[in-house]
Amino acid sequence: MQKRRLISIAAVLLISTLPASAGQKDRKWLVLYDFEDSTQGWENEAARPVEPILSSRRPHHGTNSLCFDFDFGPGRDSFSARVKMGKPRDFTVWESFEGLAAWVRVDKGKNIQAQMFVRSGPTWMWTPGPMFKGQARRWFRVFIPRDAIHDASQVQDFGIYVYPGVRKGTIRICIDHVVAVGVPAKKAMPEED
Repeated sequence: MQKRRLISIAAVLLISTLPASAGQKDRKWLVLYDFEDSTQGWENEAARPVEPILSSRRPHHGTNSLCFDFDFGPGRDSFSARVKMGKPRDFTVWESFEGLAAWVRVDKGKNIQAQMFVRSGPTWMWTPGPMFKGQARRWFRVFIPRDAIHDASQVQDFGIYVYPGVRKGTIRICIDHVVAVGVPAKKAMPEED
Protein backbone atom coordinates (compact mmCIF):
# COMPACT_ATOMS: atom_id res chain seq x y z
CA MET A 1 0.00 0.00 0.00
CA GLN A 2 2.79 2.40 0.98
CA LYS A 3 4.75 1.42 -2.15
CA ARG A 4 1.75 2.14 -4.45
CA ARG A 5 1.28 5.54 -2.83
CA LEU A 6 4.96 6.43 -3.37
CA ILE A 7 4.78 5.33 -7.03
CA SER A 8 1.63 7.44 -7.56
CA ILE A 9 3.26 10.49 -5.97
CA ALA A 10 6.38 9.98 -8.11
CA ALA A 11 4.25 9.74 -11.29
CA VAL A 12 2.38 12.95 -10.42
CA LEU A 13 5.65 14.77 -9.75
CA LEU A 14 7.12 13.54 -13.05
CA ILE A 15 4.08 14.64 -15.08
CA SER A 16 3.97 18.03 -13.37
CA THR A 17 7.57 18.75 -14.44
CA LEU A 18 6.87 18.20 -18.15
CA PRO A 19 6.56 21.34 -20.30
CA ALA A 20 3.01 22.53 -20.88
CA SER A 21 3.32 21.73 -24.59
CA ALA A 22 4.34 18.10 -24.05
CA GLY A 23 1.78 15.81 -25.61
CA GLN A 24 -0.24 18.65 -27.15
CA LYS A 25 -0.81 18.90 -30.89
CA ASP A 26 0.81 21.76 -32.78
CA ARG A 27 -1.45 24.78 -32.83
CA LYS A 28 -2.80 25.49 -36.29
CA TRP A 29 -1.73 29.07 -36.81
CA LEU A 30 1.53 30.82 -37.43
CA VAL A 31 1.96 34.24 -35.83
CA LEU A 32 2.95 36.76 -38.50
CA TYR A 33 2.75 39.97 -36.44
CA ASP A 34 2.52 40.17 -32.65
CA PHE A 35 3.58 43.79 -32.02
CA GLU A 36 5.54 42.90 -28.89
CA ASP A 37 8.58 45.05 -29.78
CA SER A 38 7.62 47.21 -32.76
CA THR A 39 4.91 48.21 -35.23
CA GLN A 40 6.44 45.68 -37.65
CA GLY A 41 5.80 47.80 -40.75
CA TRP A 42 2.08 48.42 -40.16
CA GLU A 43 0.76 51.87 -41.04
CA ASN A 44 -2.47 53.85 -41.32
CA GLU A 45 -3.52 54.08 -44.95
CA ALA A 46 -5.11 57.54 -45.24
CA ALA A 47 -4.63 60.94 -46.89
CA ARG A 48 -3.59 62.25 -43.45
CA PRO A 49 -2.18 59.13 -41.76
CA VAL A 50 -1.81 58.85 -38.00
CA GLU A 51 1.24 57.27 -36.42
CA PRO A 52 0.94 53.75 -34.98
CA ILE A 53 1.35 53.32 -31.22
CA LEU A 54 2.44 50.24 -29.28
CA SER A 55 0.12 49.92 -26.31
CA SER A 56 0.38 47.65 -23.29
CA ARG A 57 -3.15 48.64 -22.23
CA ARG A 58 -5.39 45.60 -22.66
CA PRO A 59 -3.57 43.69 -25.45
CA HIS A 60 -5.35 40.65 -26.82
CA HIS A 61 -2.27 38.47 -26.73
CA GLY A 62 1.15 39.04 -25.16
CA THR A 63 2.17 42.38 -23.68
CA ASN A 64 1.46 44.88 -26.53
CA SER A 65 -0.98 45.61 -29.32
CA LEU A 66 -0.76 48.01 -32.24
CA CYS A 67 -3.06 51.03 -31.87
CA PHE A 68 -4.04 54.12 -33.83
CA ASP A 69 -5.87 57.18 -32.50
CA PHE A 70 -7.87 58.05 -35.62
CA ASP A 71 -9.92 61.23 -36.01
CA PHE A 72 -13.24 60.45 -37.72
CA GLY A 73 -15.17 63.22 -39.46
CA PRO A 74 -16.50 64.33 -42.85
CA GLY A 75 -14.91 62.15 -45.52
CA ARG A 76 -13.23 60.01 -42.85
CA ASP A 77 -15.88 57.48 -41.81
CA SER A 78 -13.64 54.41 -42.00
CA PHE A 79 -10.15 53.47 -40.87
CA SER A 80 -7.59 51.37 -42.74
CA ALA A 81 -4.27 49.91 -41.61
CA ARG A 82 -1.96 47.69 -43.61
CA VAL A 83 1.44 46.09 -43.46
CA LYS A 84 4.05 47.03 -46.03
CA MET A 85 5.90 43.81 -46.79
CA GLY A 86 8.35 45.04 -49.42
CA LYS A 87 8.25 41.95 -51.62
CA PRO A 88 5.36 39.59 -52.42
CA ARG A 89 4.88 36.65 -50.06
CA ASP A 90 3.82 33.19 -51.18
CA PHE A 91 1.30 31.73 -48.74
CA THR A 92 0.65 28.72 -51.01
CA VAL A 93 3.90 27.11 -49.84
CA TRP A 94 1.72 25.64 -47.10
CA GLU A 95 -0.96 23.33 -48.46
CA SER A 96 -2.83 23.71 -45.17
CA PHE A 97 -3.03 27.54 -45.40
CA GLU A 98 -6.67 28.52 -44.75
CA GLY A 99 -6.44 32.31 -44.66
CA LEU A 100 -5.36 35.30 -42.56
CA ALA A 101 -6.84 36.42 -39.25
CA ALA A 102 -6.36 39.18 -36.70
CA TRP A 103 -7.95 40.56 -33.55
CA VAL A 104 -9.43 44.07 -33.53
CA ARG A 105 -10.56 46.34 -30.69
CA VAL A 106 -12.42 49.63 -31.14
CA ASP A 107 -12.81 51.85 -28.07
CA LYS A 108 -16.02 53.63 -29.17
CA GLY A 109 -18.72 53.17 -31.75
CA LYS A 110 -22.09 51.73 -32.66
CA ASN A 111 -22.60 48.96 -35.18
CA ILE A 112 -18.84 48.39 -35.37
CA GLN A 113 -17.73 46.38 -38.38
CA ALA A 114 -14.32 45.32 -39.65
CA GLN A 115 -12.87 43.24 -42.45
CA MET A 116 -9.48 42.14 -43.71
CA PHE A 117 -8.33 42.89 -47.23
CA VAL A 118 -5.49 41.56 -49.39
CA ARG A 119 -3.74 43.03 -52.42
CA SER A 120 -2.22 40.24 -54.51
CA GLY A 121 -0.87 39.27 -57.89
CA PRO A 122 1.26 41.41 -60.20
CA THR A 123 -1.55 44.00 -60.53
CA TRP A 124 -2.11 44.27 -56.76
CA MET A 125 -5.72 43.07 -57.11
CA TRP A 126 -7.68 44.22 -54.05
CA THR A 127 -9.98 41.65 -52.48
CA PRO A 128 -11.98 42.17 -49.29
CA GLY A 129 -12.84 39.46 -46.80
CA PRO A 130 -16.18 39.02 -45.06
CA MET A 131 -17.47 41.74 -42.72
CA PHE A 132 -17.39 40.98 -39.00
CA LYS A 133 -19.37 42.78 -36.29
CA GLY A 134 -17.91 43.81 -32.97
CA GLN A 135 -18.75 45.66 -29.78
CA ALA A 136 -16.99 48.71 -28.37
CA ARG A 137 -14.15 47.94 -25.94
CA ARG A 138 -14.09 44.21 -26.79
CA TRP A 139 -11.70 42.23 -28.96
CA PHE A 140 -13.20 40.46 -31.95
CA ARG A 141 -11.66 38.36 -34.70
CA VAL A 142 -11.57 39.18 -38.42
CA PHE A 143 -10.63 36.63 -41.07
CA ILE A 144 -10.13 36.42 -44.83
CA PRO A 145 -10.26 32.89 -46.24
CA ARG A 146 -7.72 31.63 -48.76
CA ASP A 147 -10.34 31.28 -51.49
CA ALA A 148 -11.18 35.01 -51.19
CA ILE A 149 -7.56 35.97 -51.92
CA HIS A 150 -7.09 36.61 -55.65
CA ASP A 151 -3.51 35.22 -55.77
CA ALA A 152 -2.25 33.74 -52.49
CA SER A 153 1.08 32.98 -54.18
CA GLN A 154 1.81 36.72 -54.58
CA VAL A 155 0.46 38.61 -51.56
CA GLN A 156 1.70 42.19 -51.93
CA ASP A 157 0.18 43.54 -48.72
CA PHE A 158 -2.83 43.06 -46.48
CA GLY A 159 -4.64 44.95 -43.80
CA ILE A 160 -7.83 45.76 -41.96
CA TYR A 161 -10.71 48.17 -42.58
CA VAL A 162 -12.75 49.35 -39.58
CA TYR A 163 -16.13 51.09 -39.70
CA PRO A 164 -17.01 52.28 -36.17
CA GLY A 165 -20.42 53.71 -37.09
CA VAL A 166 -19.70 57.19 -35.71
CA ARG A 167 -19.73 60.54 -37.52
CA LYS A 168 -16.88 62.29 -35.73
CA GLY A 169 -14.41 62.08 -32.90
CA THR A 170 -11.08 60.46 -32.10
CA ILE A 171 -11.29 56.74 -31.56
CA ARG A 172 -8.54 54.31 -30.59
CA ILE A 173 -8.42 51.24 -32.84
CA CYS A 174 -6.12 48.36 -31.88
CA ILE A 175 -4.91 45.31 -33.79
CA ASP A 176 -3.20 42.26 -32.34
CA HIS A 177 -2.12 38.70 -33.07
CA VAL A 178 -2.14 38.61 -36.88
CA VAL A 179 -1.81 34.98 -37.99
CA ALA A 180 -1.74 32.61 -40.95
CA VAL A 181 -4.56 30.17 -40.15
CA GLY A 182 -4.07 26.46 -40.77
CA VAL A 183 -0.27 26.67 -40.67
CA PRO A 184 1.40 24.84 -37.77
CA ALA A 185 3.28 27.22 -35.48
CA LYS A 186 6.57 25.40 -35.99
CA LYS A 187 6.54 26.29 -39.70
CA ALA A 188 8.34 29.47 -40.67
CA MET A 189 7.61 32.02 -43.33
CA PRO A 190 9.99 31.28 -46.22
CA GLU A 191 12.83 33.76 -46.57
CA GLU A 192 12.25 36.53 -49.06
CA ASP A 193 14.40 36.43 -52.18
